[in-house]
Amino acid sequence: MNGGTISGNAASRGAGVWTEGTFAMNGGTIFGNRAGEYGGGVFVGGTFTKIGGIISGYSSDQNNGNLVKDNAGSILTRRGHAVYVSAERRKETTSNLEDNLSSNNVGGWDD
Repeated sequence: MNGGTISGNAASRGAGVWTEGTFAMNGGTIFGNRAGEYGGGVFVGGTFTKIGGIISGYSSDQNNGNLVKDNAGSILTRRGHAVYVSAERRKETTSNLEDNLSSNNVGGWDD
């Protein structure tokens, strides 16, 4: 992804983007998506790299952030509102332009 917007989508996982292959984000914006289980903005089952762009997260942007919310309407915590790779590697808050992320990193990213 080098530009553009992904917004207004709903899915059980990865409402904005669900990747089983490789997803590289160099620009653009992912916001306002809603997942029911994991990864409001991005759900990673493969390889993910972000060196530009913005992925919003509900924890820091409750108006436009990507969100993980179950069918009963409960906001789920620790499920990767912005990005979900695993329970240990997730991003709940907004990942801004200067935040570089990689699914290959050792350790977690956030919250």
